[in-house]
Amino acid sequence: MEWGRLYARLPDDIHVQAAETNGGAFGLLVESMCYCTSAESEGFIPDSQLRRFLGYKPGRAAALAREELWLRDDKRSGYMLNPEIWTEERNLSDSAERKRQADRERVAAKRAAARFAAQNGHPDV
Repeated sequence: MEWGRLYARLPDDIHVQAAETNGGAFGLLVESMCYCTSAESEGFIPDSQLRRFLGYKPGRAAALAREELWLRDDKRSGYMLNPEIWTEERNLSDSAERKRQADRERVAAKRAAARFAAQNGHPDV
């Protein structure tokens, strides 16, 4: 996905403000949101990705976790973005949603055509 949405008042969120006492945590949060958008990871950030973020510092990551902007997922060894601030569904850009809707319509039309062909004696269509 090329584009993502960012809630305009995110910097004013009380938890973002509290995490920002470490300086740079907001940048790391935004970078993680960009990663999740690009990777279409449904909000999951693997531990192996953390050091690749330009804004990564252990203190910043700890601040995001402390403020529950990142939620630890030990089963998968990483973090989930808190769904109250980011979900893939809420983040979809209009163009991405239009593409997904067009894909759904295309698949539905193909299935309908196949059903029609099968009902009318043309199973190879």
